[in-house]
Amino acid sequence: MIVVVAIPTVACFGYYSLDGLGEDQGVWGLAVILAYPTALIGFIGLAMALLSPRSSRLRYGLWMLCILVPVIFLLWVRA
Repeated sequence: MIVVVAIPTVACFGYYSLDGLGEDQGVWGLAVILAYPTALIGFIGLAMALLSPRSSRLRYGLWMLCILVPVIFLLWVRA
C-alpha cells in the first residue's frame, strides 16, 4: 500500500522541486531529484531497523541521517 502511494509522489515532488529552483538549476537539479527517494529509502531502512530483533544505535543513527540530510537539503532549496 505504501509503495503505491510513495512511487508516484517521487516524480511529482521532483518536478515541483525542480520548478522551485528556476531556470539556472545547474548541478543542483540531480541532487534535488534524488533527495526525496533517498529520504524514502531512509524511512524504510529505519522502519526495518526498528522492527529488527537485533537493535543497534548505529543503524538507527545512520538511517536517521539518511532521512535528515535530504529533508534539510530540500527545505533549504525550497526556502
